[in-house]
Amino acid sequence: GNVRPQQLESPPPSPPPPSPPPPSPPPPCLLRMVLASLVWRASAVHSVPIKIRSQVALTAAEGSLEPEELEALSGVWKAELRLDDGDRTLTWRLAASGRVRGLDENEEGVWWADSAPTESAQQRVTVSLRVRDWTILAVGERTGLRCTQLGGAVLEGAEDPCHVGECDLTLALADIGSDGLGDLEARLERRRSA
Repeated sequence: GNVRPQQLESPPPSPPPPSPPPPSPPPPCLLRMVLASLVWRASAVHSVPIKIRSQVALTAAEGSLEPEELEALSGVWKAELRLDDGDRTLTWRLAASGRVRGLDENEEGVWWADSAPTESAQQRVTVSLRVRDWTILAVGERTGLRCTQLGGAVLEGAEDPCHVGECDLTLALADIGSDGLGDLEARLERRRSA
């Protein structure tokens, strides 16, 4: 006879291996927490958008301080940064025009400032800097026009900035000496009353 070859039955196909779970979303950025902390510490934080022309060149940003107040804050500031990837000490010159120039490294950026009254005779000052890929939000107190100590947070990234450390800024050399502050205050009063 005619014998048909026996067909071997193939085993049923095994189910495909389970697909790996989708990657978990990155942890939420700490920006909101940092800003909330600064709002609590400073009573008010004026958010100012920064327009980036390129990764290096930045347009000037504006805060609510008057030109005389910016002159009183302008000068050479020593920045002590405690970052996730290590500590750094940098020196920046903050010009009354809103420009920042690094004295340790060839870098440029912008800065702006805002103030809010406190329950005492002092005012809280919020200074924001945009240098490198950092946004620095620092708060201090002033009597009169000048504040010489600031402390706050360092954020990294332009699109979705995240908290990467803390900072202390100290005014090492003011553009306007202490004897010139009276002239600045008088000029500010004349302009405000005009």
